[in-house]
Amino acid sequence: MESLERRAGEVGAPLAVSREIDSYVGGASVDVGLAGPHQRQNAGLAVALCREWANKTRQPWAEETEASFAQNEIPPDFARALAKVTWPGRSQVMGDPDVDNLTFYLDGAHTIESMRHSAEWFTTRATADHNVMLFNCMEERSPQELLEPVVDVFASPSAVKLEHAIFAPPDSTTSKLDKSVDDKKTTWQEHCSRTWDEIVAKRAALVVRQSQSQVFSGTTGVVSPSLQQALALLRRRATEVAPARVNVLVTGSLYLVGDVLRHLKRIA
Repeated sequence: MESLERRAGEVGAPLAVSREIDSYVGGASVDVGLAGPHQRQNAGLAVALCREWANKTRQPWAEETEASFAQNEIPPDFARALAKVTWPGRSQVMGDPDVDNLTFYLDGAHTIESMRHSAEWFTTRATADHNVMLFNCMEERSPQELLEPVVDVFASPSAVKLEHAIFAPPDSTTSKLDKSVDDKKTTWQEHCSRTWDEIVAKRAALVVRQSQSQVFSGTTGVVSPSLQQALALLRRRATEVAPARVNVLVTGSLYLVGDVLRHLKRIA
């Protein structure tokens, strides 16, 4: 906050902390199209930014919306807009177009906080006996930092259990669309998988030392040399357990999430 205040002073910009949606009268009943408490925080920021922009640019509807704000209420148009928000690859649920009992939960995340939110969101939505995580992060990220909060969430007695944790490279990179399988890609996935296994092992040992009633049964990492092969593995598993459902949390790299959407024929 000190850095933000200093920078705001340097550029001559006002700085304010936005309110949470739930702090408005009736705010708790305002629907936000994206799931998760963090998205309600984001929605509060969106409301504040839109209000500021409307007033500064003297939008013809600004006076009407200010009447709602004066009563500590979200303007009705704002509430309707928030309910219609969609963001591909963020808190997005879609079924596989070819396998009826396979559902993908896509939520790109590349920070410690967002990875935790992603895992928590999945555990509140997925109830199937067969749950899988599909993960990748770019090499400039730390898989240790990103995967630790995920293990913590799934180690909770109230959380759904993971049957597999699959580590696969995306097709896309920052420089090209590359569907080839090479040793470098596989080596990075093996590193991420080993990191996962080490975190799971430490978490399981901690649970045992604390003599908790429910021992954490971790999930061993599975390496797939390509995204196409990972999806084939998931579809094969869904076919094996049908009619039971298989739910897949796709998280980490937004490149991975975007490429899964392409394979699901939802984006070009």
